[in-house]
Formats: sequence, C-alpha cells, structure tokens
Amino acid sequence: METIEKEEGKLEVILKAAQKKFAEFGLAKTTMNDIAAEIGMGKASLYYYFSCKESLYEAVISKEQDHFLQEIQKTIKPTASAISIMKVYAKKRMRLFEYCLNLAKLNGDGVSNCLPFVKKLFEEFGKQEVELISSILEHGMNIGEFAPIHPKVEAEFVCSVMLGLRQAAKYRMKESLMTKEDYKNLNANMDKAVDMFICSILV
Repeated sequence: METIEKEEGKLEVILKAAQKKFAEFGLAKTTMNDIAAEIGMGKASLYYYFSCKESLYEAVISKEQDHFLQEIQKTIKPTASAISIMKVYAKKRMRLFEYCLNLAKLNGDGVSNCLPFVKKLFEEFGKQEVELISSILEHGMNIGEFAPIHPKVEAEFVCSVMLGLRQAAKYRMKESLMTKEDYKNLNANMDKAVDMFICSILV
C-alpha cells in the first residue's frame, strides 16, 4: 500500500510540473527536460512514467476532464435546481475549454487537427459529457422543472451547440490565440445558448 501511495504521489508531482510548463510554454515548446528539471528528476526517470511528451500532455488533459466531470456530478443533488446546474455546467465547461487551449497554446486549427494523438481522448470525454448532461436533464424532469423529453437526444444537441460556438469563436479570431475579449464573447454566447435551451424545455 505504501509503495502504491508513493508512486501515486510521484505521478501527481509530475502532472503538476507538466501543467505548469505546458501553460508557460505550450505543448510544442515544452520538452521532457523542462518538466524533469522542474521537479529535480532525471529525464530517464521521467520516461519511466511517460513514454513521451505527448502521453504526458494526454494525462494532464485527462486529469482536468475527470476533475470537471466529478465537480459537475457533485452539484446534482435531490434538492438542487436542474436549471442552476445547467448554468454551472456551462460556466465550468467554458473554463475547461480555455484551460486546455492554454496548455497547448493552439492556433485556430483546433485540438483535433493539431493534436491527433488526443483526438480519441476528447471523443471519449464527449461521450461522458453527453451522459452527464442526460443525468442533469433527467434530474430536472424528476423534480418537475423540465417537460418530458428524451434526455440523451437533448444532451447530444447541447453538446453540439457548445462545440459549434467554440468552433465559430476560433474561426472568427483575429489573432493566433484567443484573446480575453474572444473568451468573454464566447462565454456570453454560451450563457445565451443555455438560457434558450432551458426555456425550450421548461414545464
């Protein structure tokens, strides 16, 4: 048990260091040497845990996605308003999107085109997100806030709208990276989209 906890502790230290370096330099300019030096670890030791920089980046993104899903799940309680949960979801989802872009410092081409090695990861997250939104919508029906709907179909619609807004925002960018104004406008559009969706399914 102690050995397992020790290994988990090392992984956590590595992931935190990787997060810091990816956010500072972006995926393309960060090296395994940079990450190893950040925690005083030899590069060979780092390769024992991760075979390459890309697999380490994938682990960082996966960690953030899992954290996001867990945080939203915590808000789904019998007495909680499904409307407020949907709004919290939109806010936190926006922050996750901004965070992931910042880690990679991607241009307007997007994650799926620039980073094919994490495409499967994002696709799997998309499926989990549909399930998450479905559970929120089911909760809303159970407490009488939402009219009878097909939760999975509506959840897939919400995810598609969110993805469309993010893609449109990146398409309209005037600079190679999204600015604070870009994020502000996207966040406002996300809020508007969620409000319109909620109005369409209210009892």
